[in-house]
Amino acid sequence: MAAYTSIDSGDWDDGPTTWGTGAGAYPGSAAGDSFTVSAGDTVSWNLAALPGTLVGASTIAATGKVTVDANHNQIGELTGVWTVQGELEFNKTAGTWRLTFQGTEPLPCNVIIANGGELDMDATAADCYQYLDFNPQEDGVCQLICQAGSTARLEGRTRMHWTEQNGILTAGVSDHIKGDDMFEWEAGDVVLVLEDRTNYEEVTLVALDGNGWTFTAGTVANTYPDNCQLWNLGRSCNVRSVHATKDATVDFQAGMTALTCDWAGFDHWTRC
Repeated sequence: MAAYTSIDSGDWDDGPTTWGTGAGAYPGSAAGDSFTVSAGDTVSWNLAALPGTLVGASTIAATGKVTVDANHNQIGELTGVWTVQGELEFNKTAGTWRLTFQGTEPLPCNVIIANGGELDMDATAADCYQYLDFNPQEDGVCQLICQAGSTARLEGRTRMHWTEQNGILTAGVSDHIKGDDMFEWEAGDVVLVLEDRTNYEEVTLVALDGNGWTFTAGTVANTYPDNCQLWNLGRSCNVRSVHATKDATVDFQAGMTALTCDWAGFDHWTRC
């Protein structure tokens, strides 16, 4: 267990350059660590997994920055409270960029964008996918809080949100979905096939060919009439609860300096 403070800009796991430590010693290299990114330093989160854990209170100081340059998809490694007085920025180029937090009682997990701080998630570039993921073990123990005076940008690629199916879909037979307005739909998008409140299912797009989009299930499980609705739920910029049944909380507080929320996805979230 150690509290680290950056001494210069550099990669997260570069102990000597970034944290002034020995090789292999950096925040999260052991259990129970915390960190402060100092003013003026930019630290690249370049790890898909940590050897240890980050817990307790950590801070990105004013004019300090953390850039998310890896796909961190590990449950249970990041807990506690991150206070962003500077900037938390996700990589904007092609790739998958992710941070995954977990909260439980009595150890809630909050990401707080403080007065003067900034959250920058811009996934408008082709093949860029950004995820700020939370895994709450109880409802409300994970929160994204953007305080008065903060700035948040959450922007994904535009796409046609919904269209109508061309033709009947037959259970166990139909292996494509196709509509007139599938602008910017992409492999990996989750699509809700909907007739009414009792007849619906979700499919994940695989590939586009002359007959429309194939999907992971192979064929639809239910039968749907011509002109049933196809709702594209996929987003390139995502703030999510990844727990199957527990919600996290997003709190965009009054008095924020700026808030841009355009084509961003919020799955299993409760807004204050």
